[in-house]
Amino acid sequence: MRTASPGLPANGSDADLGGVTELKGSASGIDWTAASVRFTLRGTAIQASSSAIESRCKRIAATVLTSTVYVQVRGNLLAVGDVVSASQMLCSLTIPPGAKP
Repeated sequence: MRTASPGLPANGSDADLGGVTELKGSASGIDWTAASVRFTLRGTAIQASSSAIESRCKRIAATVLTSTVYVQVRGNLLAVGDVVSASQMLCSLTIPPGAKP
């Protein structure tokens, strides 16, 4: 498993492909209730279907869409320079000290 911090390089590498990738950071202005979301987290493009987004993200969006949330993404990088296809996305209104956007 690869943990990306501060994000995957835009051009990636063959070692990143097909494996599980984890990204963590803060994000805002995302409509977590949409059928699919696409955003950038710490310089890495993320694509997530509604089924990958946990219910807490959707509850946060229903009440505070403009708030900054701490996001943890787990997914796969299928091609060099491609987006991370999220298989799981967790959200929290508690942002750890030192977390970067």
